[in-house]
Amino acid sequence: MAWSPDSRLLCGVVQLRNGQTAVAVQSLQLPEADDANRGGIRLVSVGREINRDVAWHPSGNSIVFTAFSAAIGRFQMFEFDPSIDSIPSAVAGQTATNNFDQCWSADGKTLVYVAHFNVDEAEPSDAADSR
Repeated sequence: MAWSPDSRLLCGVVQLRNGQTAVAVQSLQLPEADDANRGGIRLVSVGREINRDVAWHPSGNSIVFTAFSAAIGRFQMFEFDPSIDSIPSAVAGQTATNNFDQCWSADGKTLVYVAHFNVDEAEPSDAADSR
């Protein structure tokens, strides 16, 4: 779970009644009379294999979460802009490994994460992506 930088929204992974999990963004502000659509929960990504790690960029313009990528058969990081309805896209530059525990630096220039390599590979276990 992660707070938006302005503390108005909360992002987390929720369990749905059908057994799937979803990335959800919840407004914690009461809606104004002219903004009746605010205040609800917005489901951004729904699936069976979404990790509970979410990281909100310090600018507030991006949320990164981890989910299983069928395209490569591993957990990868995906990002989306919480202010618009958009489809999450894979984070560019990440290793083709199982990636978890992502976190932005305070200045928003670096996204660090744990990259879980195969046991038989002699590779480091941590990675960083500078933006």
